[in-house]
Order: sequence, then structure tokens, then C-alpha cells
Amino acid sequence: MWGVVHKVWLASDEAWRSSVNTTQLCDIIGSTTVAFETTIPESERDEKANEHFTRLREPLGLSAPTEISWAYCYFRQVAVDSHRAYAMRDEVIDLLEGWPTTVGERAIRPLNDLPTLQDMTEVLGNQADAYGLLALGQTLRFWEINTPETYGYTAGTPSADTAASKGGYVRTNGYTPTNSQVG
Repeated sequence: MWGVVHKVWLASDEAWRSSVNTTQLCDIIGSTTVAFETTIPESERDEKANEHFTRLREPLGLSAPTEISWAYCYFRQVAVDSHRAYAMRDEVIDLLEGWPTTVGERAIRPLNDLPTLQDMTEVLGNQADAYGLLALGQTLRFWEINTPETYGYTAGTPSADTAASKGGYVRTNGYTPTNSQVG
């Protein structure tokens, strides 16, 4: 079920939503990214990603994506429609300006302070969009994605899986939108 995502809002406090337009940001994420479990063979992922983005582009009168980039997020490989992502770059920067420091009672790391997948999930309301934001940000060169391997763990081991799922070891290396300038 590679294309089905169930979204569940995690935070009960609505105040944080006014600081960042999560609906608009999640719409951008949804139109530029698609996540796959890392166990799916690469050739199948490529084919399904191309089909996914073609379906999203057809109603807009756009041709198939010309460039798909991939981001490794430990439990997920995320495809990003690079051309479309760069077309929305300034809008994404504007939306990220409102990144909250709290959601309900929970403190959220600022984007320039190594936010984790859990932080992004809390802000966006679901893990699927959090994976998408990690990949979108890496594609736009706002950050690199750190995974347990970055910290010396061996992928696929119980300790690495725990570090990724509970320890906050899937995160960015900080937010620098000026890195995204195409040079």
C-alpha cells in the first residue's frame, strides 16, 4: 500500500497552527513527495514514483516529472519531484518562517537546531508529511538528513531501529535556506 496514507492529528492544542500554515505546507509536501518503505526494490520504487507524480501532474496539464530525487530517511525512501519542488521553494521558505517552538505542552526544536522526525510529526500532525518535509528540505538543500548511521549505528540492527524510532536519530542537520540557492 505505497500510496495510501492515513493522517491522524496528534496535537490537541490549535494555537500552534496559526504560526505555520500546516494545511498549505502539507499540500506542497503531498504534491511533491511520495514515501516508500525501504524494503521495496529500487526498480519498483522508481516506477511507482513516476506513476504517482504523473497522476498528480496530469490534472494540472503538466508533463511527467523530468527529475526525481530520492532521500533516505532510514525506514523510508522518499521520492521528490525536484522540478516542482524548486518551483515552490520560496513558498516553502515563507511557510517555514512560522515554525512553532511548542505544540501544546511539548517543546519543539527550532528548524536551525536539529529538529527530529518526531518534532516534524508533532507540528505537521502526521508522520507521512514529516518524512515528506525531511525529503523536500534535503532536495531544496535546506538541510541534510541524519539517520542512525550518521551517529555510528549499523543499519537494520535493533539498536539502530530503536534510535530511529524512539531516540530522535532521524533528523536534519539544521535549517539554512540560503544553502538552497542554485549555483
